[in-house]
Amino acid sequence: MIGYLACLLVTIAYLPQAVQTYKSKQCHMNLYTLLALMYGMILWMIHAAIVIHDLPLLISSALSLVQVCFLGYYKRITPR
Repeated sequence: MIGYLACLLVTIAYLPQAVQTYKSKQCHMNLYTLLALMYGMILWMIHAAIVIHDLPLLISSALSLVQVCFLGYYKRITPR
């Protein structure tokens, strides 16, 4: 049960930032932070799918990766 709660919290953690970025069309997060988060989520997905076969963790990591990629997209397209 704790694992499911952790997956839920990690998945929704980026939601406020994604909503703010969508509304303002600007991402104020550091690009290197976003890249580290992207690679971390990819590694979590590999670990969840291949090593421990944990579907909730895989889904949570995939949804978090989508949100972080969204933020990265806005980070790259907004003028500096």
